[in-house]
Amino acid sequence: HHHHQHPHHQHHHHHTLPLGHPRLQNLKEEPQTVPEVQSRGETPPLSPIDMESQERIKAERKRLRNRVAASKCRKRKLERISRLEDKVKSLKSENSGLATTASVLREQVTQLKQKVMSHISSGCQIVLSPKLQSF
Repeated sequence: HHHHQHPHHQHHHHHTLPLGHPRLQNLKEEPQTVPEVQSRGETPPLSPIDMESQERIKAERKRLRNRVAASKCRKRKLERISRLEDKVKSLKSENSGLATTASVLREQVTQLKQKVMSHISSGCQIVLSPKLQSF
């Protein structure tokens, strides 16, 4: 049964048909009915030309969607970058502010230590806590 289905067999079969065979004449006349079918507005759903144009339309839509998505994505990325840059700026200024504060405090500690030392050396018996000695 399978052998009859074999495309090669079928192909071979066509070659042996005489040209005047009614089946071949039928084949010749068939295309004339196609325009009439299309004029009735019933485009065959799987017409290759139709499929092709639909694929093209689909691809075009996909490309358009893709472009829109890409530009949105780029915009989001740029917004994110500018937000991050703002954050960097504010963190940097905060950081330099803290650094300034820290150096001011260190300066004050040094001065206080000197005051305490001179106080002691002038004979005052302040009991230094172990904390201060570690400075």
